[in-house]
Amino acid sequence: MERRTLALMSDPTKIWVDGCFDFFHHGHAGALRQARKLGSQLYVGVHSDEAILKNKGPVVMHLDERVYAVDTCRWTTQVVPNAPYVTSVQVMDEYDCKYVAHGDDITTDADGNDCYAEVKQLHRFLEFKRTPNISTTDLIARMLSSSCAHHIPADSTWLHEPSVVDQFAAYATAANGTDPFAAVYNCTSQGVEVLVRGDHASNSAVLVSGAFDLFHCGDIEYLEKAKVSTPMGTKLVVGIYSDSDVQREKGKNYPIMNIYERALCVLQCKYVDAVILNCKPGFDLADIHFLPGQLNVDSIRLTTFKNLSSDVIIKRVLSNREQYEERQRRKNMKSINEEKIKAHN
Repeated sequence: MERRTLALMSDPTKIWVDGCFDFFHHGHAGALRQARKLGSQLYVGVHSDEAILKNKGPVVMHLDERVYAVDTCRWTTQVVPNAPYVTSVQVMDEYDCKYVAHGDDITTDADGNDCYAEVKQLHRFLEFKRTPNISTTDLIARMLSSSCAHHIPADSTWLHEPSVVDQFAAYATAANGTDPFAAVYNCTSQGVEVLVRGDHASNSAVLVSGAFDLFHCGDIEYLEKAKVSTPMGTKLVVGIYSDSDVQREKGKNYPIMNIYERALCVLQCKYVDAVILNCKPGFDLADIHFLPGQLNVDSIRLTTFKNLSSDVIIKRVLSNREQYEERQRRKNMKSINEEKIKAHN
């Protein structure tokens, strides 16, 4: 069957997105949410380690890790591993996707060509706003430095800014990317405040707490096993420690992601029903009107990603510092070319 015939058969409600998704951060999640809102199903292509190395530079997170992170995003319908780096209309047609969606930035291959040139010519390209101020490149740069400038004080009024609360509400949406789902709370010296109310039919919940820095597969598997361990209908509430508490415990410039970034990463995970910012040990779920459920945290044992942690990820970067510094330089050079292509378009 010819490509043109396949394209006519494609379902306009199925949206295709592809990318590297190295360090699956809130910028990636935001892209998937925006793409999901454009249709009823979202197919996410994830590039191979080899394709990324050729076109962009060495990955930090391996393919299986990146696929798992994408698959556990609330807005993902299906993950397609080893998707071509240059978006393929033929692959889109195989999955019955009429349109590919991408941010309003330009992505180029190793030869400096727009990866979406073909689909744009065929009018099968949809665009959304790229999430600003976050990228894998930014996170690697933080690992290679000692700055804590990205940290947010626990008593910061910035978390109450309407634009910030709106962002929390966006990441707390249900699988369709629109309806309310998860709740967001914030602990202050005056008590607990509600930032996003969510939509819960049950008032029974269990609480797990942690730093969740870089929100890696070990964190996600932990939340998955915690969710599976709870009785039917019981909500999983995730407490996130403040930047100052994490920094005091781990030192250096930890956490690499600040509490705003970590909260958005946790919120997009399909196993999470509520998030508590600046949570402290001994937090009482009754303070947010949940009846505490039973969960033996000590019984949760990781299997697939038991050896993965934020420290391990940072060591991957630092042990290959020269490679990642070269990746940063290549990224900067590519950005100049991509801006030229964007201006020309």
